[in-house]
Amino acid sequence: MSGILCATLLGAIDTCAAADDNKPDLVSEDTAVLLVIGQAVERKLYPGGLECLSFVVEVASPESIEIAVRERHEAPCPGDPRTAPVVDRFLVERQTYIVRRFDPIIGNFELSAVQPCPRKKQPSS
Repeated sequence: MSGILCATLLGAIDTCAAADDNKPDLVSEDTAVLLVIGQAVERKLYPGGLECLSFVVEVASPESIEIAVRERHEAPCPGDPRTAPVVDRFLVERQTYIVRRFDPIIGNFELSAVQPCPRKKQPSS
């Protein structure tokens, strides 16, 4: 699922689903995209819905994953099909699952209003 993930295929997403004990310690690219989509749905960031948006992993480092939200211009979505303008950007910290949204005014990724899901604690032995 690296690269483009079409939001039209996903429906409702539980933003905490990615933070359960069955996941590796570091966020994968796929999980990062799901976290961003989950926050977009939860916070109603895109009033027109997600059908005409795609979520693209642009940069993946050992510390974080940067995701661009792009317009899709394929039927039924309007616009020039030769273009896919960026409408938003997010950064997901691999170790903490924290999602940051790009603020174009200050030119930096800022902490999202939705806090990351708490990690489940391991039972004591």
